[in-house]
Amino acid sequence: METMRTLKAIIARLAGAPLSSWPAKASHRSTHESGLYAAVVPEPRRTSKQRDGDEGEDFARRHLERAGLFFVAANVVYRDGELDLVMRDPVGASTHGTTLVFVEVRRRAHGSHGGAAASVTREKRRRVVAAASHYLVGLGLRALPTCRFDVVTIEGDRHRGFRVEWIRDAFRDEG
Repeated sequence: METMRTLKAIIARLAGAPLSSWPAKASHRSTHESGLYAAVVPEPRRTSKQRDGDEGEDFARRHLERAGLFFVAANVVYRDGELDLVMRDPVGASTHGTTLVFVEVRRRAHGSHGGAAASVTREKRRRVVAAASHYLVGLGLRALPTCRFDVVTIEGDRHRGFRVEWIRDAFRDEG
């Protein structure tokens, strides 16, 4: 019986119908803006370091949204890189429309060992640029939008407070 409900849900999804009969046994559901379920995946176990990183990305997103940027995507993963945040900046654009901003978020408890900004190495920048290239190809646009690579560094913790630094145009594609 459960298999039949699952098959009906998949067929409804392919047909574009609402997924009211989606299986209820899944532990985590990812929803698309339309309200339809994009994927049903088990929620992975996260380490405390990963949860801190997630919290930092959420904090950075809210910070950028307060500054006027619009959220597009988060945690976009490709084989050779990951995009922490993809935002849209309507102000920082040329006459061609908005600027697509790829944001690397770095969080550190304190500024020792060079701080959060120092952890964005040449290899990390290369991986972000590669992921951004995949992302842009996946959009299937006729013309590429204006793009920028920013870094948001967060130092501190929730008990002592956070110090946020937003570095606009932090790096460029190094070829």
